Amino acid sequence: MERDFFFLSTKNKVAKENRRKRLESNGYVVGAHTQADSVRNKDRRLRKTKRRYNKAVRDWVDFAEENGIKGYTLGSSCAAPDHTLIKEFLRWYSYSARGQKAKQKHGRPVMKSVLSCAERLFGGFEESMQIKIVLEDRKEVFNWIKRTLTE
Repeated sequence: MERDFFFLSTKNKVAKENRRKRLESNGYVVGAHTQADSVRNKDRRLRKTKRRYNKAVRDWVDFAEENGIKGYTLGSSCAAPDHTLIKEFLRWYSYSARGQKAKQKHGRPVMKSVLSCAERLFGGFEESMQIKIVLEDRKEVFNWIKRTLTE
């Protein structure tokens, strides 16, 4: 038992020393990025992400116009939709994506595709329309996608 402890102890010391040498040779300095890391960029998004969000919102507006749903135009004066309307949009998205080859199983979009559409829609509401969907509604929609829509 003592031999095992000695062996592991020596092995750990060697591993720590090797790690220290690698860190030193790679130029790592503790605390060098503290000031930059202290800035919170939670709401900052990449251009590519913003484009995807905007496309999801345009799809939402198309869905609302095509189905005669009033009050959903681009801008901050728009009302926040409830989870039933979001579910209907995702069902509309799922049916409109059927027949396309990418990311499909049994002729329907896979769960990840619909989940990412929902994420883009929620992000687009925040970015383009300054609407925040309630966390409880988000959870309900995500669970519905996983359990019902994509079965």
